[in-house]
Amino acid sequence: MATYREINGGSIQNRATNPSNAKTGEVWYNEDTGKLRYGKFTEGTPTSASWATGGNLNTDRGMIAGTGTQTAALAIGSDELTKIVESYNGSSWTEVGDTNNVARSSASTSGTQTSALNFTGYLGPGTVAESWNGSSWTDVAETNTPRYQGGGCGADATSALAFGGYPPTTNTESWNGSSWTEVNNLNSGRYDVSGAGENTAGLAIGGFNTGVTETWNGTSWTEVNDLNTARGAVGRGGTQTSAIAAGGRMPSAPLTSANTELWNGSSWTETADLSVAGRSVGGCGATNAAVLAMGRLPSSAATEEFTGATSGTDSVTATSVETS
Repeated sequence: MATYREINGGSIQNRATNPSNAKTGEVWYNEDTGKLRYGKFTEGTPTSASWATGGNLNTDRGMIAGTGTQTAALAIGSDELTKIVESYNGSSWTEVGDTNNVARSSASTSGTQTSALNFTGYLGPGTVAESWNGSSWTDVAETNTPRYQGGGCGADATSALAFGGYPPTTNTESWNGSSWTEVNNLNSGRYDVSGAGENTAGLAIGGFNTGVTETWNGTSWTEVNDLNTARGAVGRGGTQTSAIAAGGRMPSAPLTSANTELWNGSSWTETADLSVAGRSVGGCGATNAAVLAMGRLPSSAATEEFTGATSGTDSVTATSVETS
């Protein structure tokens, strides 16, 4: 029969306290308790992906341009003639500085709560752009092409990408903090398109009656795998390789969807549905594992927080050796 020394390569050690980095099966004598201890392995418990109810918006609405993270977000504009902007702190919404222009059916960067860009929209020339510094909005250079219900993505107020929109267009423009430059077009022109990522690594998701997905590498667009369920006006968040599409407008009745899909950089996988179905869902999030969905049509103040599935965290704990 093998000995402890033969198995572990050493003898049982005296220790003043339990080690913080105990190994599975390691045995030691705890001088403080006067007992033998050993490292017991415990496998982490997996958790399923899920949506949880967050704090409601102060104003019911859909067609929100969302930006930021799950715990530090902005909800900009709506389907109505409004300039309302609300800020989320992880539990509740607070009204902050209104946009200078009506922000109906606008797009937004995936910027931050304190540095964001809101651009284009249904009213006016459809080219208006505004920059947010954490307390107020400032009009900046307008886009070259008028549009609404287009897609947008970007890191902050100085770096953005605008693409697609109504009238159906493939047009794409890049923002450098001071001006817009037309760059290579989408392969598939559409509106109700959503965006995730940055202006050098972006993702164009779905659209009216389509599930087409395209990736942007800073120079050109490439068609990749479609959404499993074709739809437009989805809530979105994440990056070019870790994104989410939640809810949206379906091609046929029922027009509103609760369907949620996750993007891993190459394909979409269905996951837990939204609790409240809707189209024109506002959305934001740093990755597809921690996302915020706010508002939707029909007009709603609903806010939901998405948490991705986990495999659980394995651990090794100090456990008493039973002695007779």
